[in-house]
Amino acid sequence: MNSSTTFNGERERPMMDQNKLRTLVFEKTGIRIDTMDPVFALVALNEAVLDDSVAQQAAVINAAADRLSEQADRLGAASQRYADLLQQLDNTTGSETHERRHTIVGEAGENQLPGAEQQYWRRHAGSAAIALATALLTVLLLWVTGLRSAV
Repeated sequence: MNSSTTFNGERERPMMDQNKLRTLVFEKTGIRIDTMDPVFALVALNEAVLDDSVAQQAAVINAAADRLSEQADRLGAASQRYADLLQQLDNTTGSETHERRHTIVGEAGENQLPGAEQQYWRRHAGSAAIALATALLTVLLLWVTGLRSAV
């Protein structure tokens, strides 16, 4: 176990440099704080809450990505089945069968299109929401990291 790993294998965040934070507070506000000041306890508490929140959001995003992947696999299998059925229809012969095939495919397309279109947009809306949440989380992490590196 190295110094940046806890007993349960999770990575620890580097300790906050209190002297840098003291300097930053003084430069911005003119207020001098001691390293034993209770404000550092609040900073540590805020970091812990942020870490917990980020972990929860990452778990939600990972679960959504797993569901999306599973649904994409199912959609691929359904598309392959549909292509196989169309191939079977193409293999049939006779003008009656040809006309019947177009009738069946046409009716199926007309009946399924509105629902399929709604399903299509519903899936894309979910993907867009996941992408937006990921982007916001990334910006938040970069912002927090930027604040820490400035300290």
